[in-house]
Amino acid sequence: MGTNTINCPKCGSSNFYSVSDNVIRCQYCGSNIFIEQQPGPSQVQQKNPYITLSDDMDVLDTQGKDYQLASNGQRFVNFIVDRITSYFLLFLVIGLAGDGPNGGEYLILLAFLMIPLYYILLEGYSGKTLGKLISRTRAVNEDGSKLGYGTAFVRTICRIIPFEPFSILFSNGVCWHDSIPKTRVIQDK
Repeated sequence: MGTNTINCPKCGSSNFYSVSDNVIRCQYCGSNIFIEQQPGPSQVQQKNPYITLSDDMDVLDTQGKDYQLASNGQRFVNFIVDRITSYFLLFLVIGLAGDGPNGGEYLILLAFLMIPLYYILLEGYSGKTLGKLISRTRAVNEDGSKLGYGTAFVRTICRIIPFEPFSILFSNGVCWHDSIPKTRVIQDK
């Protein structure tokens, strides 16, 4: 069995980390390389000139699945726009609830649910919040597939971790609410 020499087709880096059994990601630019494990020795044709393959590996066709991580600037825009939007929605609902007979009880419930629902519903449906629409980014699973409502729920729960917004400063553009549920925010082409 041979050895693998892998260089990123976008930036040339040879530093990768494993995303799943068949996906590795460039630590420098965030590009994905999909690898198919094949049982036993086989005659493998090299499909990617940047990779020297062993006799039990092959590169999958990545049509549309290779992506670029969102920049920290785009992530900051997302954060600011989504905070302003979610608080605006919260105050709008509070204003509509008014001081009715049970207004105070409903306000507490609405305040508790409004901001999480903003993220869960929008990211679960399309991977995009208003901030992501403006910055042309979207949230996806690590393999590039669409988020579901369950994953969007986990991302949202992770946002309440103390100091979570600062996690982007120490992790090459990946926040804790990305890494824990194994998602990423990518540039939407």
